[in-house]
Amino acid sequence: DSRRVQPGDVFVALRGSRTDGHQYLESAIANGAVGIVVDRPSSRINVPQCIVADTRAAFARICMERLGAPQKSIRVTGVTGTNGKTTTTWLLRSILKAAGRTTGLLGTLEYSDGRNTEPALLTTPDSEQLARYMAQMTRNRVTECVMEISSHALHQQRCAGITLATAAITNITQDHFDYHGDLKNYRAAKLSIASLLSRDGTLLLGIDDEGCREIRTQLPSDRRIVTYGFDATADLRVDVLQSSAAGQLLKLQLRSASVEIQTAVVGRHNALNILAAAALVEQAGVAAKEICDGLAQIISVPGRMERVDVGQPFFVFVDYAHTPDGIAQCVATARTLTSGRVILAFGAGGDRDRSKRPLMAMAARHSDIVVVTSDNPRSERPDQIIA
Repeated sequence: DSRRVQPGDVFVALRGSRTDGHQYLESAIANGAVGIVVDRPSSRINVPQCIVADTRAAFARICMERLGAPQKSIRVTGVTGTNGKTTTTWLLRSILKAAGRTTGLLGTLEYSDGRNTEPALLTTPDSEQLARYMAQMTRNRVTECVMEISSHALHQQRCAGITLATAAITNITQDHFDYHGDLKNYRAAKLSIASLLSRDGTLLLGIDDEGCREIRTQLPSDRRIVTYGFDATADLRVDVLQSSAAGQLLKLQLRSASVEIQTAVVGRHNALNILAAAALVEQAGVAAKEICDGLAQIISVPGRMERVDVGQPFFVFVDYAHTPDGIAQCVATARTLTSGRVILAFGAGGDRDRSKRPLMAMAARHSDIVVVTSDNPRSERPDQIIA
């Protein structure tokens, strides 16, 4: 931000979706910038210019280096995907903590530096904030960091200063077309998480998902890929042995062992998230028993098929579902938990992907009663969103 520049600073010009930092070079210099980082040279500037291919990627690396490269002392795991990121990372942290590893978490629900937590403003922090959290984690002797990495963050290179030890793509269904434009660009953004992996890092793919199957063909042949899912061809598999509103009994086929786990987390889609979390920590060298112990400590993930029970004679679940696939998964889970009616209340946020709204309504039709309500309309009229 050129308005924040102090005498002696270097100004990095970032391209945004609405404006371009290259338009504010003179303002930055007038405020005291002694150098600029740009992706194209400017003939009207009389201070040194560092010309880079991508100023956002450069900025992310600068933010880390100026704080002493704290990320190099932490093993970082990244999870992306349309749905399942929050649940997978929440479970992942629980397992790592049960295994005695001091763990930080950066995601939709909260940011944690291993000691203190605060509400998250973005799923993935901006580059400057991310570097500060990594530095604080290092001071707190955190050894593991679990991150949700959104498609926006990947496209904007917020994590370019970090090398991931392992990563997972849970699924790729429709979302954020307001930002990415179309499915091709959205998938490309998700796929770019592979570029953050270390040379010997492993990428997990939810192979039951069509989007993951599609991008698998685009990955380099030398990339270490492990597939997971219900599908018999998956490298790692899960089976639902029993299921009820109280939880489910799962059989996980991991690389190191086959284990049965009783969990309070409901839903077939969450069985996949549980498998993903188990597979990621297995890559970190966590034993099967510790995986089971960590999963057993999770009663629910906040706002993810979270049960509300105040003694009422029917089941109530709250879920973050905000995509067609998310709603379909929740309704399908509800169907398995009751012989009665499924009543769904949902809405869509304003100023976001409008093309998914009719598809959300199509998924909602599988309920017996649908209540369409307002969900953070931002600058749009709620009745227009509902229409």
